[in-house]
Amino acid sequence: MSKAARSVFAESLLALADDPLIGAIAFCVDLTSEEVPDDAYSHAAFAAAGGTEKPVAVIANMTTTIDPSQAARLRAGGVVVLEGTETGLRAMGHLIDHHQRGSWPPLDTRLSAPVPGLIEGRNGEVSALGVLAGYGIPIPSMETVHDEKALLAAAGVIGYPVVLKTAASLDHKTEVGGVKHDIEDEAGLVAAYHDLAARLGPRAMVAEKVSAGVEIGLGMITDEQFGPVILVSAGGTLIEVMAERVALLPRVDRAMARRALARLRVGALLGGSRGAPPANIDALADVIARFSELAADAAGILASIDVNPVIAGPERSVAVDALMKAR
Repeated sequence: MSKAARSVFAESLLALADDPLIGAIAFCVDLTSEEVPDDAYSHAAFAAAGGTEKPVAVIANMTTTIDPSQAARLRAGGVVVLEGTETGLRAMGHLIDHHQRGSWPPLDTRLSAPVPGLIEGRNGEVSALGVLAGYGIPIPSMETVHDEKALLAAAGVIGYPVVLKTAASLDHKTEVGGVKHDIEDEAGLVAAYHDLAARLGPRAMVAEKVSAGVEIGLGMITDEQFGPVILVSAGGTLIEVMAERVALLPRVDRAMARRALARLRVGALLGGSRGAPPANIDALADVIARFSELAADAAGILASIDVNPVIAGPERSVAVDALMKAR
């Protein structure tokens, strides 16, 4: 490669580094062995690294043909060599995420005011939803009943249509026919209750029917190394169909929550599609931020939290189902 061409590479990288909107330089090349040795790429990378304090990395596109001598020379000179386009770009993404963690919300500022003892000893959906409500996360109006008289009284207060669920301690109520949707009147409610009571016991929950919206899933798992980890994903049946999620470490503020949603394919639905109104992103981001505070407080108490779905509508986001498991 000519001396002029070598200078073009180096000057181009330095011009990028001078841009205040650019935080790191990734030089993507085929770092392969040549019949006639040529150090033009290495020269450009060294020039860029020496001319800026910003991180500089060489991403070698083809991992199986990397020239080990060139890679070793770059690494010895302080230039990172990342092997493979996909893994290299993922590494740069992690660098960006690491930078953004410097703007995490201060630990002494909270959206929620936790009640002492709220999390301990919680079991079943009703109590799990109660914990969410204690953190300011909207849940449906609901009431637990044990007989037909209480059932009808509760529905009269909540207002039709309603949803009826068994209150038995089951992880997956839908799979055993434990949820009845869109019940429009007393006759339908009584029939649905008798069916649930005969199969799953008389204890049931009558709940407000939440208007349709985009379904989002929230979860928390406790990792041995990182502690509580928050998962944001598509919700409802899409949680398995799309099979994608964003992992976050608490605490998360609203801005971080919005960025996480933007990384999901289901995030495109939040802007409205096929005539559906757009979801209130701010309300959904608030739910995620509050959930992150719950996750941080639950470390050491709960092994996992599953909230699926959160229904994101044009006005509010409502958590309609939840499950919490103790450590």
